[in-house]
Amino acid sequence: YSRNSILEGAIEKRESIIFGDSAHLEYIWLSFMVGLNLIVAYSSPRVPKMQAASYLKDLASTAIQSGLPTLIMGDFNMRVGSQEERRLTEGFQSCGLNMVVERGKSSTDYRTQLDLVFANIPATAVYYESAFSDHKPVIISIKAIQ
Repeated sequence: YSRNSILEGAIEKRESIIFGDSAHLEYIWLSFMVGLNLIVAYSSPRVPKMQAASYLKDLASTAIQSGLPTLIMGDFNMRVGSQEERRLTEGFQSCGLNMVVERGKSSTDYRTQLDLVFANIPATAVYYESAFSDHKPVIISIKAIQ
C-alpha cells in the first residue's frame, strides 16, 4: 500500500546476478518522483554470502551517490549476528545506511531473522504475522521527505 500515488513516475531497474547452478541475487530498484530510492533484494540461500555482501554494499553506494534518501530491504538469507550479516551491515553503515528493524526479532516462522531493512532517513520497521508465508511481512514507516 502506498499513499498519494507514490508509484507514479517511478523509474525501475531490475537485475539478477547468477553465482552458480542454484545461487542468485536479485533486486528491483525503484526511484520515486517524490525523491526516494527503494531497493528490494533477495539473496538465495546458496549465494556466497561474502560476495553478496560486497555486491550489495556497492549497490548501496551507487544509490546513496544519487543524493536521494534510500531504503534497502529484503530477504538477505544471512542470520543476524553471523559474520556475513555483520559484513553486510558494516558495508551499509559505511554508506550511511542503518538497520531500522530491531535486532533479534524473528522474521520467519523458524525464529530466524533473515529479512532486514536499512535506511539513511528516519524510519521504523516492524514484522507482523502472516498466514501466507513462513517469512513475516514488514511494515515500514518513514517521516515525510522534504
